This record gives sequence, C-alpha cells and structure tokens, in this order.
Amino acid sequence: IGDIKYDVVRYPGETVVAKGITATSATDKLNTRDLTAYAYGVKAYNDKKTGAEARTDYKLYGDAITPPYAEGFDSEYAMAYFTVINNNNDNSTWTYYKNSDGNGEARYEYDTKNGGDDWLITPPLKVEKGKIYTVKFKARSNSAAFIERLEVKYGSTKTVEGMKNVILEPTDLPGDAFHEYTKEITASEDGTLYIGFHAISDPDVLYLKLDDISVGVGMPDTAPDAVSELKAEPAAKGVKNATISFTAPSKAINGNA
Repeated sequence: IGDIKYDVVRYPGETVVAKGITATSATDKLNTRDLTAYAYGVKAYNDKKTGAEARTDYKLYGDAITPPYAEGFDSEYAMAYFTVINNNNDNSTWTYYKNSDGNGEARYEYDTKNGGDDWLITPPLKVEKGKIYTVKFKARSNSAAFIERLEVKYGSTKTVEGMKNVILEPTDLPGDAFHEYTKEITASEDGTLYIGFHAISDPDVLYLKLDDISVGVGMPDTAPDAVSELKAEPAAKGVKNATISFTAPSKAINGNA
C-alpha cells in the first residue's frame, strides 16, 4: 500500500491537529481549562486513495463547572458531556432525541422485558461546603397511557455507587406535558459533585423525557429566606399600573433569625 500518511482533526470545530504525519500518534495542545468535550478523527491515505475517517468517542477535558449551569439539549453534542450507565446491560438506555418541532431532549427508551435501571449523569460541578444549590429540571412520560418513573440523586463520583444522596424520590411522571421540578441541595464539603437521573420505569412502557437541567449559583445558608405573601393587584378602572406587596423574610435560609 506504499507510504501512509495521516491527518488528525479535533471535534467540535474540525481543528486540524496534524497533517501528513507518518507517526501513529500526535499531541494536541489545548489552550483552555473550560470543561469541553472533544473527539478526534484520523484519516489514513497514500498517493492513490484516502481511507474513511476513524473517530474516537468524546472525552471531557478541563475543570469542573462552577454553577450556574444549564443544559437544554439543543444539539446532540450535549450528550457528550454526560455519562450514560446502562446498569442492567439491556438494549435500552438514555439517548439524544430531537422532536418534530426541533426541540432536543434526553430520552430513555423502554425495553420489552426489563425495567429501567439507567443513569444519565451530569458533568462535574464545583461546589462549596455549606452553600445551597437550586436544582431544576423538566421531565415527563411520553403519554398518559404509559407512565414512566424517575429518581434523581447526587454524589461525589460519576458511578452508580457514588449516587448516595437523594434529590427526587422515585416519582411517576405526568404524560400530558413537561413538569418542572425544583429541589435544593447543600454541599457537605468543597469539591466536585455529579447529579444522576435514574430511569426506573416498568418494562415495556414507552419513553421518559428529560430537558432543561439547571443548577443555580451557590447561596450561603445565612442568606435571607424567600419573601412570603407576594401579591400583585391591578389598579382600578384599567389604569396601567399595579401594586405589588410582600412580607419580608424574618429568617435566613438555615432557619436562624
């Protein structure tokens, strides 16, 4: 086959890392510590033909994400940041799906014989001890006739064993529309945590849909609690203003006055 040369390209962006090399390895210098998912493609060629590109899986490089964090699954590339664990080793697990309206989501697909035991775990999040983080996400069953079940946990490693702390107990999801869930977690130490979405639906159901995951900025538990008795009263006779009233918090988030 003669002398073989190789071109190496980094994705996303199709950045040329090496061109026309004869060695079977190459080094890529990355100039950012921002957490990014990268894959590499290699093409082999000689003076007559070019082979098909072989491409690696995506791997994460960089530092853990300091909240705020948000993922709306706008493209399939979003899944490269997540760890998928098919814990029961069947033919069904989490994948990316784009609806007919163009909106993307993460989706767990049923297995005819096995119940769900599949994890979708976020990229690493950098947290500070004692701070409170608001976790939001939207989830639903595909249909009210086929109810799916989800639990959500978090922990310090992106493994099944690492998912030790509960965010959402096993919950049957509505089938008519997405429902937004809002929960709070408190970091027990400085470091990294991961949030795991665990599909635990019955066998032979349909699709569990997940979208719009977010984690808010960490708040110290000494910050003021939320206001209460919030009201908005429109002015009389169609006047274009309103009176907004509320009761100021009397305690911090931790319950201390």
